[in-house]
Amino acid sequence: MASFHAVWLQYPLVPAVALVLMGCCVYALFRGTGRRLNLLMAAVVLTIPGQILAALGAVGADRFRPLKLDLYIYGIDRLLGFQPSFALGRLVLGHSSTIVLLALTYQLLPLAMVAIFAGYLRHRPEPEAWSMVSGFLVNLALAVPFYLLCPVCGPAYAFPGFPALPAGPVVPHPILLDAPANGVPSIHFSTALLVLWYGRKLPLGRSIGVVYVALTAISTLASGEHYLFDLLVAVPYAAMVVALVNRARRAGVIMFPTWIPRAHSRAC
Repeated sequence: MASFHAVWLQYPLVPAVALVLMGCCVYALFRGTGRRLNLLMAAVVLTIPGQILAALGAVGADRFRPLKLDLYIYGIDRLLGFQPSFALGRLVLGHSSTIVLLALTYQLLPLAMVAIFAGYLRHRPEPEAWSMVSGFLVNLALAVPFYLLCPVCGPAYAFPGFPALPAGPVVPHPILLDAPANGVPSIHFSTALLVLWYGRKLPLGRSIGVVYVALTAISTLASGEHYLFDLLVAVPYAAMVVALVNRARRAGVIMFPTWIPRAHSRAC
């Protein structure tokens, strides 16, 4: 049975297909509210290019910082007495249904963001929806400087035998890896935390958000894309993103776009 890392790479078109299907569904849901439908459909259309731009940022960090710090992060995780990524990778190995579930969780991050946006358009005042979108954008954009500061790829790239533990001692030192340096912080996990944070204002949002955060944590580790350290750093990083967006909104930097006509919206 192939490792989780090998399996989830087989689903590169899943987010695009899911977004198209979601676009068809929300058309029926929002039919008759043309302006909001246009906003949601724009989000569906722009999400995939946005993810591509974020990936290009990670590739750019790789070009500027070819030497990666994975072995140092591996050493930090080892302080726990075990390696969470390797342990979870071995745990799910051979469990096809679990691997598919986690792979889909990892791949459907764009769908989660669009779903939250749809929920806000449906249930929250529109300025709140715009603030939430700003949070997701800041979350993606602010990651690039962190990638340059601490270039890390993930255990599946640093250790070809993943999820098997490396034989012999691992001496921390910079290593040359030809892979995106998008490890620290884990933007997948910080985005999942933002989905939970913003989703708490929606019906069932808190419960669904908790499940999504848990599945994202497991999938990012078991796939070998991230070390536990990456996820731990993502927690204060997500909190910083929320604080920055809230401060910018209070200062009037983030405002509802004046070129979009306001409309009465239903609030919970």
